[in-house]
Amino acid sequence: MSVRLQLETGEVRDYRTWREVIGSYSEGVYETKYVTSCGAIWNEKPSSSAGCDHLGCAIVVAEEPIKLFKVVLSMAVSGTLIGLYFLWPEDLSIPSVVGMVFMGMMLLSGALAWIFISTFMLDWPGYEENKELIEFRSHGTINGVRAHQISGNANSQRSADTIRSR
Repeated sequence: MSVRLQLETGEVRDYRTWREVIGSYSEGVYETKYVTSCGAIWNEKPSSSAGCDHLGCAIVVAEEPIKLFKVVLSMAVSGTLIGLYFLWPEDLSIPSVVGMVFMGMMLLSGALAWIFISTFMLDWPGYEENKELIEFRSHGTINGVRAHQISGNANSQRSADTIRSR
């Protein structure tokens, strides 16, 4: 199973609830396992519809790429600042013309980097899914459209209110 949400428009969205985890190292190979946050484990890669129907498990899976992006961004910014500290010429003073040009280039490249990062973050895998799942958990809607969780069986439906009360 996966978390399946049906919008009032009839559209059904599926969200994966399992994630890949690299386990122990044995006989020269890392064992890969597939787990959900609630404890289900597979030794072989399950289908995208496999897993549990817990909304919390789907949110954890959707947050994973965002956390990775934040770590990579932090490392890039830290590396840039450390590099600037060690590469900054000692005789370069801000009032000098060369210093003004250099600072202008740094400010421009920093502004362009933030624009790129902001745009890239909105396209990062999992960002849209995470946003939708959080909105559903909080308001029972996806992009403002009322939704409810359904099971794998099309005849069995549970309302968002029932799910949020757990």
